Amino acid sequence: MGAKSVKPESVKIAGEVYFEMPKYIYYTGESIEGDICFTAIEELPPSVLEFQFKGKETTSTGKCFSVPVRLARDFYIGEVYACRVPFNLMRWDNPIAPGKYTIPFSYSIQEILPGSFNFTQGRNQARIYYSMHAKLINRNSVIKGKTEIRIINSTKEVPVNIDITENIQIFSWNCQPLGFIGLRFLALKDLYYTDESINFCLEIDNSKGNLMVEGVLHELIVEVTLLNNLLKTKTVKKCVYNHYTNVMLLPRQKCIQDQAVKLTIPLEEIEGILIDLHSVWSSLIQTNFYIKVAAHTEKKFGFHSNFPELSAVVKILPVIHCEPSMPEILEPKFLLDKKSKNDKNDKKLLQDYIKMFENAEDANCESFYTDDSGEIENPKLYRNNNDTDHIANKYWFN
Repeated sequence: MGAKSVKPESVKIAGEVYFEMPKYIYYTGESIEGDICFTAIEELPPSVLEFQFKGKETTSTGKCFSVPVRLARDFYIGEVYACRVPFNLMRWDNPIAPGKYTIPFSYSIQEILPGSFNFTQGRNQARIYYSMHAKLINRNSVIKGKTEIRIINSTKEVPVNIDITENIQIFSWNCQPLGFIGLRFLALKDLYYTDESINFCLEIDNSKGNLMVEGVLHELIVEVTLLNNLLKTKTVKKCVYNHYTNVMLLPRQKCIQDQAVKLTIPLEEIEGILIDLHSVWSSLIQTNFYIKVAAHTEKKFGFHSNFPELSAVVKILPVIHCEPSMPEILEPKFLLDKKSKNDKNDKKLLQDYIKMFENAEDANCESFYTDDSGEIENPKLYRNNNDTDHIANKYWFN
C-alpha cells in the first residue's frame, strides 16, 4: 500500500539553485549578504524566487529500564522553530530564458536568537542550527537549494566580579565534628570567551579546622537542561576540565589575600569542546557553566572526611578565529514534473502553484510556502501547530 515508486524517466530536472557568500559564520545583529544563483537548463515558465531563513531547536532524551520480560526504552523528543521567515525576492511575469542568474540579497539576523549549539552525551542530544533556503517556483517545478550557517550570540551583558564566601563544617567518617573550614572564591568577571583563561583565587581559612588541607581540586562543569514537547525536563552534567593543586595548610592557619591559592582554567585548551557547547538559554535548551572548587583534607583514622566545596556560575561564549572552508553545496531537490501522476502530494503541490499563476491578480505568494515534506503550509498557522514553542517559553520564563 502507499504511493508507488517513481520511474526515473518521469523526473524532470529544470535547473539548480545554490548560495554564494563570502562567509558562513555570523554574529547576531549582523547582516548576511550574498548571492542566490540559479541555472535554468531550459526555458522556464513565469516563476517566483523565494528565500527562507530557518532556525531550529531539537532535543532528544532517552532512558532504559529493566522489566521482567525485556529491556524497555523510553524516548522523548522536543522540536520547535527558533525562527522561520519566508520572503519573495523576485517574480518573473514572463518566461525565463536558459542561462545562469545571480540575485543579490541581504538579511539582518535578529539579536535575540540563540547561537548555534550541539551537545551529545549518551542518549541525550540537543542542537540549535540555522540554514538558508531558496526555491524557484513555477507551474512545472519547484527547484530547491540550501546551505547551513553558524550563528554566534553577541551578548551585551556587562561582566561583574565574583565574590562568594562559605563556611563549611567538616565531619569524620563516623560523623564526628572536626571543625570548620572557610572558603572564599574571587574572580574579576563572570563572562569569558573561549580564547581566554579563567583566572581566580581561592582563600582558605583553616583557623577553626582540625585537619590539614592537602590540596585543592577545581573543575569546570557544564549543566544542560533539556525540555521536550511533553514538558518533561532532564538535566545532564558533564565535567569538561579538572585540575588538582597541591596545598599544605595546617590547622589553625589561613591563606588569604596575597597568600590565596591562584587557580586557572585555560579555555583555549578545550576550545574544541566549547565551540559548540556554550552558554545558551532558548525554548528547549538551558546551559549553565559553573566552577566547583573543593579543599581536600588529610585522612582521619584512614578515612577521608567530607571535602568542603563551593561553586561559582560563569558564562562562556565561543569565538571564531578563522573562517572554515566553504561548506559543500547540497544537491538541489527537484519536485516531479506535473505530468507525473504517481505521487499525490507532488501533484497537488504543482496544481496549487499552477492555479496561483493562472490567477495572477489574486495570487499572493507570501501566503504559501512549503515545508521539508513538500506540503504547502500557511505561515500564519505554522508557528502555532501545537503551541509547543509558546508552552516552552511560558515554562521557562514564568
